[in-house]
Amino acid sequence: MVVAAAEKIPFSDVPDSAWYAEALRVVSERGIMNGTGEGEFSPDEPFTRAQVADMVYRYLLLLERFADVDAVSGATQKAENIVLTVAGKTLTVEWADNSSVDALRELLRRVGTVTLDMSDYAGFEKGAPLPETLPQNNEPMNTDAGDVILYQGRQFVIYYDRNSYSLTPLGRITGMAKAELQALVGADNVTATLSLALK
Repeated sequence: MVVAAAEKIPFSDVPDSAWYAEALRVVSERGIMNGTGEGEFSPDEPFTRAQVADMVYRYLLLLERFADVDAVSGATQKAENIVLTVAGKTLTVEWADNSSVDALRELLRRVGTVTLDMSDYAGFEKGAPLPETLPQNNEPMNTDAGDVILYQGRQFVIYYDRNSYSLTPLGRITGMAKAELQALVGADNVTATLSLALK
């Protein structure tokens, strides 16, 4: 593979046609490997323990920046935010802290974006089945417009009016008035997507 002129290898002793050229360009761009400091990479020389340790450290720093992995302890934080889009509009949601939301996040990690064809029920909610059943954390609720809940472990539901029932809270849509939410979800079916994004 020949690397495009805009993507030249930054080391004078590595030909653009080298089989490892693209990988080297990427790790160099990300600061994982910097060569000898004199514009060379010395591809025929063995790595020292210090160089390997430095590369691993730089890689962990990169993970920490993009995935909330602590470079020292290796502990992974929850770096992904669940993104809810309804009728093409991305909504701000304060997600609950429970095993149902954790399981939803894990589902999205495995399957990617989930598209829901949400239909109306009883003039106060839109709902659609998720690809699989999630754990329930039911509690008596007086729902209102903006509440996002899980019904019977499988139905993803957005409330646009009031109801009282035992349900699993998933989150709450913020920054949107009731009338605005009702106009967004409309009277007919509406398409919603769930996906993950780095916080």
